[in-house]
Amino acid sequence: MPQVPTNSTALFSKFLATLVSSWVVGPVGVLFLHSWGWGSSPILIALLLALSAGAPIQLLLNEFVAPGAVARKFYVGRFQILSIIAATFVAIWFVLVSSHVVPGGGLATPIYLGLALFASISVWLSYRTSHYYYRAVVSGDVGHQGAIYVGLIPGLSTLMIFAVAALTNTPEILVMAAVLPAIAQSIFLKRFPITTTIQGDSNGVNHLMLAHTTLVVMALSLICIGFGSALLRDVIAGHQQDYAALILVSLNLFGTLVNSISRAAYISSGQSLGSMSGIAVAILLLCAALSFDFSKEISAFLLLFALQFLIVIILAIGRANAHALNLPTDRQ
Repeated sequence: MPQVPTNSTALFSKFLATLVSSWVVGPVGVLFLHSWGWGSSPILIALLLALSAGAPIQLLLNEFVAPGAVARKFYVGRFQILSIIAATFVAIWFVLVSSHVVPGGGLATPIYLGLALFASISVWLSYRTSHYYYRAVVSGDVGHQGAIYVGLIPGLSTLMIFAVAALTNTPEILVMAAVLPAIAQSIFLKRFPITTTIQGDSNGVNHLMLAHTTLVVMALSLICIGFGSALLRDVIAGHQQDYAALILVSLNLFGTLVNSISRAAYISSGQSLGSMSGIAVAILLLCAALSFDFSKEISAFLLLFALQFLIVIILAIGRANAHALNLPTDRQ
């Protein structure tokens, strides 16, 4: 980890402040639309499915690639990033056209293509923002108040978009929530220029590019998990159509909680939660198997939670093996 002018507790508390503030406003927009009578809106459900389908790749970039680069362990080339974003677009699009909850249509349905495009762009913006935010926090240029605002902005931006869509009775506006919150967060962070130099962060220091094999294996694994998670969300939401949006946002928040705690632990102390997550996966899979005959819905919930912890395991394995699997190369 870089030598920085702060301690691990202060770092963890800033990331925790971002997480808590994000949780405070995260579900507000969906709660608003549900109370407005749009809780089963097909476009809202498609939006939430698109965001959940892109979440595993977003986690790969935000929880593994960005912290690894800030910690000077490795870096990822431009071609690798572009390939990941392209794979994200395909994964999101395929989830939407495979959904049983979102209304059907042709493979080139504009709503599917638009959501897949915006959500994949949002993943890229989120990665760029995370990389900048980590450096700003580690270097001490973002305080606790700034960390809180960083967590609040996406949820507040989403709420504003939802309110405009509801008040104008134009549900198509909801599609913009796939990308505008990430843009707003990125713009806000530019208010915190990085003025403190992190030791080892000079341009003259070379570190290794993450091997293509490592990134491909992790990306494919997380794409499969993302697709499986989205299908499980689709099945669960389909059983309670009137509450589909609330169910989906609750499931998304749980995944965010698990992975945000893992990220905060890694970036502040270099420790991952792989062992604890492995135990959680084993217990959840056992409970899912035992409850399958009793209630398929409960079994699906438990399996979905197991997949969230499996993401943490994959990220922890990647972090542990990054040095051994890196290939020396010139910086792109």
